[in-house]
Amino acid sequence: ELIDVRNDAIAAFQRTHNGETILAVHNLSDARQKVSLPLKKPVKSLTDLLTQKQFMPAKENLEIELLPYEYLLLK
Repeated sequence: ELIDVRNDAIAAFQRTHNGETILAVHNLSDARQKVSLPLKKPVKSLTDLLTQKQFMPAKENLEIELLPYEYLLLK
């Protein structure tokens, strides 16, 4: 499922399989990008599966800044 983040430099989508959801966020540009991702379910934190870095959502949105060409796989 694609997620509209109103930023053409960001590709975001989520996939759910066997009850587990992964949120993929990709910065497709050569510049830093800030993005606000709407969350369908409240969560305390999301963890990047590649780096184990944790992100804390603010209410129903996750506010993040991605480096050029950076991507996150969040669970």
